[in-house]
Amino acid sequence: MGIIRALAGACPILGKILGGLLILAGLIVILISVPGWFWTVFIGILLIVAGFLILRYFG
Repeated sequence: MGIIRALAGACPILGKILGGLLILAGLIVILISVPGWFWTVFIGILLIVAGFLILRYFG
């Protein structure tokens, strides 16, 4: 996370963009796998959580 913190410190909008993209990717993965497999939904939830944390603390 040191690299992300350094980049976000240099350009604060980068953390917001990265967090937003991860949240969007997680939502897309969940929407695609609604009738699908458990692990795909789990990965989508992890992407959303990671995106939120990056958006919250580095954005």
